[in-house]
Amino acid sequence: MNRFQLIAVAAFCIALSWAMYQAVFNNFVGEELGVSPTQLGALNSIREIPGLLALALSAVLLYITENRMAAISLFVFGAGLCGIAFSNSFYQLIVPTLIMSTGFHFFHPLRSSIAIDTSKAGSEAENLGKIGSVEALAALCAFGFVLVFVDAVKYQGIFLAAGVAGFVGGAVLTPMKGGGHPSKRKHLIVKRKYANFYFLELFSGCRRHIFTTFAIFSLVVIHGLSVKYVTILLTINNVVNLYTRTKIGKLIDRFGEKSMLTMTYVSLIFVFVGYAYLKNIALLALLYCTDHVLFGVNVAFPSYLSKIADKGDLAPSLAFGSTINHVAAIFIPVVGGVVWNMYGYQATFILGAVLLLFSVFFARRIEL
Repeated sequence: MNRFQLIAVAAFCIALSWAMYQAVFNNFVGEELGVSPTQLGALNSIREIPGLLALALSAVLLYITENRMAAISLFVFGAGLCGIAFSNSFYQLIVPTLIMSTGFHFFHPLRSSIAIDTSKAGSEAENLGKIGSVEALAALCAFGFVLVFVDAVKYQGIFLAAGVAGFVGGAVLTPMKGGGHPSKRKHLIVKRKYANFYFLELFSGCRRHIFTTFAIFSLVVIHGLSVKYVTILLTINNVVNLYTRTKIGKLIDRFGEKSMLTMTYVSLIFVFVGYAYLKNIALLALLYCTDHVLFGVNVAFPSYLSKIADKGDLAPSLAFGSTINHVAAIFIPVVGGVVWNMYGYQATFILGAVLLLFSVFFARRIEL
C-alpha cells in the first residue's frame, strides 16, 4: 500500500477505537464506577489537557519522522484504552485517560500532514475529505460492534477491543516508507503570517465544544430524548457523514477555503439559534446532523495552511493550531455551563452564535 492508503487505514483504526470508547464510556463511568457529574466534567477537562501538549510535537519531530511519530502515537493511544479497561474508580481513570488522549492528540495533526503530503497539488482538501469518510465508516462499524458484543464482553471487553484496534493502526504505520527526514527546525514555529489560521482554530474550538457538550445534553434534558433515539441519531449522523466528507473536500478544492468556511459559519449561526428556540425534535435532529456535516468543512484549515506555510512548517504549525483549539476545550464547557445555569440553555447556544460571528470575520480574511 502507498502512504495515503496506510494513513487511511490508521485513521480507520483510531476512529474505530474512539467511537467504541465514546459509545460505552458514559455508561461505564455512571453504572460501574458511580462517577458524579462533577467528576465527569473534571475528567472531560483532564482528557483535553494533552491537546495543549501537542506543542511538544514540534520538538519531537526534530528527532524522528512524522511516519514514526504517528505510529508511536497510535501505540500510546491503544495502551491508554487498555488501561481504562482495568480502571475501577475515578482516580484510576485519570492516568490512562491522559495516556490515551496524548496519543490521540499527537496523531491527528500528523494524520492531516501526511495526507496532505501524499496529495497532488489542488487535491489536498479532497484527500482530507476521503480520510473523513473513512473515519465516519469506522464509527459506524464501532457502533455495530458495540451493539452486537457489549452484552457478551461487557464494557471492559469493548475498551480492550478498542485498544487492540489502536495497536493495529500503529503496526500498520510502522513499516511506512517516505515522508522525509526529521525536521531541521530548532525552535517552535509561531509566525505572524499564520495568525489568521490560529484565530480560525481558536473560534472553531469555541463553537465546536459548546455544541458537542450541550447539544445532545439539551435534547435529553430539555426535550426528553431517550437513549434509543440518541443512538439512532448518532448512527444516522455517521451515515450522512460517510457520504458527505469526500464531497466536501472536492467542494473546497473547487470553490476555495474562504467561500466554503464563510458559508459554513453563516449556516451554523442558524443551527445555534435553532437549538436555542426550536422545540420540534425532528428539526433539532436535522440541525444536529447539519452541524456535523458542516464540521467536515474544517478540513479547509490544514488545506489553507498548506498553501501559505513555508517548507517544513506544516506539521508543527498544525500541532500548534490543535493546541489553540484545545485551549477552548478546557474553558468553554465550563463557561457554557455557567451561562446555562444563570440564564437558561438558550443563552448557551446564543453564545455559540455570537462566537460564530468572529469565525465569519476571520474566514473573510483568508487570502490565497
